[in-house]
Amino acid sequence: MWETTLQFLPQMVPAGYTSKMTSKDIYPDKGKFCLPAGMTTKTPFTPSYPELSRKKSLIRTPLIPPSFCVKRRVPLFGLELTIAPSGAKSYVAKQKPKPKKGTIMTYTKSRSKDKPKFLQTATAEQIQEHTDQVRQGLDSCCLPPCSRCGAPPEFFKRHEKRMRIFNIIPEQIVEKVLGLLSRWKCPGCNKTATSYPSFTLPYKRFTLPTIQSFSLSYVQDPSTSYRKLVAACPLVYETSPDSDFNRESTMEHSTIHRWISTMGSYSYLVQTATDLVIQADPATSLHRDLAGLKVSPGKYRSSSRKQSLLSCFHLVFLMPLYRDIFQTGIFPKLATLSGYT
Repeated sequence: MWETTLQFLPQMVPAGYTSKMTSKDIYPDKGKFCLPAGMTTKTPFTPSYPELSRKKSLIRTPLIPPSFCVKRRVPLFGLELTIAPSGAKSYVAKQKPKPKKGTIMTYTKSRSKDKPKFLQTATAEQIQEHTDQVRQGLDSCCLPPCSRCGAPPEFFKRHEKRMRIFNIIPEQIVEKVLGLLSRWKCPGCNKTATSYPSFTLPYKRFTLPTIQSFSLSYVQDPSTSYRKLVAACPLVYETSPDSDFNRESTMEHSTIHRWISTMGSYSYLVQTATDLVIQADPATSLHRDLAGLKVSPGKYRSSSRKQSLLSCFHLVFLMPLYRDIFQTGIFPKLATLSGYT
């Protein structure tokens, strides 16, 4: 027997009834469904609760028999709508609890098979090792000759150290790690320049393995987009327990667009790396392989963007091949000799 207590708001209790009455009290005729005077099953039911009456999804709801009422919870505009089994629908507005400060939300909805490929990143140990070398003055200078006076980098002097915050992504959580970079000074013209390690790029906080993996996934898959990549592997930024910002921030799709634009601007680096690979292995089919790399027409609208995507595709294709041949990466030595162009 349907004995559930009705949960009406004060404005919704019919005249002569109380919120504690059961279905037997309201429907004494053996559970037969009775409608209020002047109302039919097709008559819209508009709640009189002032905070809910303006919600479009809560109006125009016809009354239904009690046997068809099902209790369920529906999130709506920061409120939770509870539909209880009763003669008429009962609406209970409950504010969603705010997340506790310092809590980190881990996304588990994404079940992409390529998620481990996206999560490539430099480790905190690599950053700490490079920082220790900078402190002790043991890191080498990978800069090209001075662009102003032409002095060779062998004569450069250590000038100072600068801090850099690196973003690493262990377990889909973007963590910030503080590191050091060396700055060198040309003795001829006093020009200074920054030397970068192998796991980072100029003006980028995310490490090179992360940039490479997302860029390769975008340019080689015709069906993917920036938003699909972010949805396949959402990255949540780590928040401080003292922060007043309750909502966890995630990486935006425009970040991947900027990564690809940066990688696509290294056209001279791609040409230099291609020439070195062909000189080391004249029988290689690298030219044919690069010519066969195509970018989907839906990913660009101008010829300049198309060329940028192709340069990015060629670079990420060359990086593992160059390492296999020369036992070292394109970054940072060859990239700095090419002026990151």
